[in-house]
Amino acid sequence: MSAEFLKYEAGVLKVLDQQKVTQELKYVEVHHAEDAWTAIRQMHVGSMHLAAIVAALGLAVDVKRHKDNFKHASQSEKYLLQKLEYLRTALPNTVYYSSVIDELRSGVEAAAKDGSATGKHVIVLFRAAAEKLWSSEMDAIDKIGKHGAHKLVEQTGKVKIKVLTICNQGTLTTAGHGTALGVVRELQRIGYLEHVYACETRPINQSKLSLREISAFEIVYKGLPGSLITESAAAYLMATKHVDCVVVGADRIAANGDMCNDLGTYSLAISAMYHKVPFFCAARTTVVDLHSSSFSRSGTEDALRTGTLSTSFSSAGDQSAADTVTRRRFSMGPFDTGAGVKTPPYRCHRSSLGSEPAPLDLGSLSLSLSPPPPLSISLSPSDSPAKTPPPSRRGGRRNTVITHPLVDVTPCSLVTGIITEVGVASRFPSSGPLTRPAAAGGSGSSSLTDNVIDIPAFLRDNAEEKLPETVATPKGAVRSGYTPLKEESIAAHVMKLSAIKAVLGDKDPRQICVTEVGDGNLNYVYILKSSAGTVVAKQALPYVRCVGESWPLSLDRAEYEAAALRAQYAVCPYLVPKTLHFDRSHALIVMQFIPPPHKILRKCFMAGERISTFAKDVGTFLGRMLFESSALRLDGAAFRSRVADWSRNSLCGLTEQVVFTDPYHDAPLNRHTSPQLDEFVGLLRRDAQLVRGAAVLKSKFMSCAQALVHGDLHTGSVMACEGSTFVIDPEFAFYGPMGFDLGAFLGNLLLAYYSTPGHERAGESYGRWLLHQAEEFYSTFCDVFLTLWRESEASPTGSGGELYSAGPFPRGSAMLETAREVYMEELWRDTVGFAGVKMIRRIVGLAHVADLDEIADAELRSECEKRCLLLARRMVVSSYRGGEVPTLGELLEEAHVLYQKPMAGVTWPVGK
Repeated sequence: MSAEFLKYEAGVLKVLDQQKVTQELKYVEVHHAEDAWTAIRQMHVGSMHLAAIVAALGLAVDVKRHKDNFKHASQSEKYLLQKLEYLRTALPNTVYYSSVIDELRSGVEAAAKDGSATGKHVIVLFRAAAEKLWSSEMDAIDKIGKHGAHKLVEQTGKVKIKVLTICNQGTLTTAGHGTALGVVRELQRIGYLEHVYACETRPINQSKLSLREISAFEIVYKGLPGSLITESAAAYLMATKHVDCVVVGADRIAANGDMCNDLGTYSLAISAMYHKVPFFCAARTTVVDLHSSSFSRSGTEDALRTGTLSTSFSSAGDQSAADTVTRRRFSMGPFDTGAGVKTPPYRCHRSSLGSEPAPLDLGSLSLSLSPPPPLSISLSPSDSPAKTPPPSRRGGRRNTVITHPLVDVTPCSLVTGIITEVGVASRFPSSGPLTRPAAAGGSGSSSLTDNVIDIPAFLRDNAEEKLPETVATPKGAVRSGYTPLKEESIAAHVMKLSAIKAVLGDKDPRQICVTEVGDGNLNYVYILKSSAGTVVAKQALPYVRCVGESWPLSLDRAEYEAAALRAQYAVCPYLVPKTLHFDRSHALIVMQFIPPPHKILRKCFMAGERISTFAKDVGTFLGRMLFESSALRLDGAAFRSRVADWSRNSLCGLTEQVVFTDPYHDAPLNRHTSPQLDEFVGLLRRDAQLVRGAAVLKSKFMSCAQALVHGDLHTGSVMACEGSTFVIDPEFAFYGPMGFDLGAFLGNLLLAYYSTPGHERAGESYGRWLLHQAEEFYSTFCDVFLTLWRESEASPTGSGGELYSAGPFPRGSAMLETAREVYMEELWRDTVGFAGVKMIRRIVGLAHVADLDEIADAELRSECEKRCLLLARRMVVSSYRGGEVPTLGELLEEAHVLYQKPMAGVTWPVGK
């Protein structure tokens, strides 16, 4: 076998020296593992994939000398494992490289365990594994070229294609013909390549040789029709129709298709999107980071070595003042200079690269790849800035500060597709003109399925290897087949379903009356009505509706909501609407219509309507649901299984942000009544006791899995009329603390109470009625919950659930009754605290409540809100400091006293 970047024949390995490639094709011989280590470390090898191959084949050459010396398998195993660990240190922080070392180790250990294996047998198996690694890499790269060429021909619809690329992703950084340049080479082979443009890129301390020189060399060496251009010329070429598509490589790819590559890739992607030029990434699936849902640009900059350079240029002939390049404000600590890892203070130098090579003829462009003049590099830590040199004889200062990050993140929204060895993961349609999303300033004619490239889903469908059990959900992922269903299209979609026809009748979709009734925060909600019946359809959107596509959300929340509705209906069928159909591909739930006179409970409060049964109904719902899904009812195995099943609802992250985090600092999406609340809000965010209390409650929210909670139970998620109540919208459902649901509903009742001065039909007597409903709600919950607990002990088995099992807590004993009292006391403490944070977030956070927001008089509204905030603070602080939490009666009395207090006495206490 042979390849351009290395030669491996008859057990002899030679590696191409990339540092001299434009001057001469010189191969470095590798005889031992130490030679392989040096070749990798001193950058004779240009990528992590090549490094892994050189390490494996280098050790295969090394160990060949010992195949007759090691008689026992254990001898070969010891030698190989020691050398593999030594080779690991050549690139100790590279995930892919280390994974290959681990795979080779496992193979050696498995071979040595064979009772009949000899030392020679282990060595032969290792060499076969190393050679297979190389051949599989060659095969994968070849497939990338073929998949990519086919895709580009299909995408552009042209018989002659002009391609633009950046950075070297060819023979010298991969096996075979390369990833990006491999696609170009395959286009040439099948006769579809017209021209390739290679953009220059100037990495700092990545190699003694600029990648623009390597790319230009490969274009000439392979006989491709091509030109070297500056990055700044790329947009001009696109605008003048000289570029049909862009193909680049990648260092890493996130689960949603975000890609990290050399600096310049991001700007090319922006230009390509603007000029409607397809933008592809060609890469091995091994560079996909399945544990990252997306990439953060700021985090990647820190991780991938950015820095500020100060350069000074000497006058012509001034040999006494050698050119210097000094890295300043360098924050990464240890720095790999190519000759080993150094820590501050450190200094290294490099000299001329040698004599000037002959010019390279690139078609219409003739350039000479001249080596730079003698150059030295001084690496200085951040507290040692470079001294400013004297003015140049040419009349200007010789010191210029240059900021040059090495890499950047290109978001998936700019990537047309990712070309891999198992196919092409696409975002846009496979053919036809490109359309720009509305967020990018276009017509918005592309569908929301184009938001991300779902890499895990693509690999599940196309890759032979099974994915890890835990992979990240692509941030903002929209599953295949998803389309937002608008008022004009929802009827036609649901009328295809037999379960819906059973309710609405076999009607023409045009006969269905559709009304959109959603609150505009997250989802589309429609009422579909025919002469035969009515249903409700709710579709999740892949983003926060009230914010826009800049805040993506996973569609998986619809699946959790459908599951929660079914679980709740099984326990409380008279308090939860029946689910008629769930369409996972469209994140759509069709459910029972709740007819008039049922109304959203919040609207009843604002209108001053009194419904005497809702408090008992909601208390009963929570009493039954929280007990039946807890470890008080379930055995340990069933409980743990349910916790695991419900632990991945991505909306928990939204709650953690908007309830427990954003209200306590100046987050960009926060809002409040200004200027009336400005001082109060400032004091709130500086109140150490309150902020600590919110953090304690956040910790409990994240770590205390007690029962299946609704997750967003407020007066807007309850529909009621006299004698009937339904709890709706459990899309935030997860296994969490019981007090979160109880506190959320209690807090919303208190918000309604404090808003009564702003609503004409609700007066002081109505406010007192609301407080009575709050008391009845929680008392009913306690009665139902405790009754179920005691009944479970009186069952034929008498065992109950895993908690407070009969062994240590005999049934009917004083010990069990005391434990029950302590449990309910802690539950009340949680309820008070969670109610407080829920009240605060509805006043100073992102999403408010209509009870307060629709009070037109800003002065009156702010007075109501101040009273709410003061009571909420008292609730949060008392819940976590270990002190006395007010009883339910005491809390409601405090609420009433504060309600009547003159505004002059409504002041913020000083937190400690």
